[in-house]
Amino acid sequence: MYHSSRAITGKVFVARPFDSMGNRIFANVVAPALATFDLTPVHCHLCEIRHVVEHVQTTIGRCDAVIAVLTGRTQNVLIETGITIALRKPLIILASEHADAGMLLGTFPVILLGDAAGLRFELKNLSQRIDA
Repeated sequence: MYHSSRAITGKVFVARPFDSMGNRIFANVVAPALATFDLTPVHCHLCEIRHVVEHVQTTIGRCDAVIAVLTGRTQNVLIETGITIALRKPLIILASEHADAGMLLGTFPVILLGDAAGLRFELKNLSQRIDA
């Protein structure tokens, strides 16, 4: 379902808010969980505004999967999540509450913040699908 002809990279794009809460979630939850499975986190770097969508699409396209940190309605995370769905990449949603996942709830794995075991479980499943 998620296979392609390109080589497996072990990279996971992390769509997250770039604020203090997003930084804490990344440092304390996402990065350690990815490290458990030898997966490398990837973020988009700033670029000219007219090239943002193309840059995000290319960057996500070069990754094996995406973790979207939904803690409200942060525009960059919503856009990156939409691009992920359009590219048919595996997606794990990390949310502060189920309502943050909105209509994605039930379609993709949604892990609540604080459920480190749930995130590790989904990453284990993800790493097995990527390696298959």
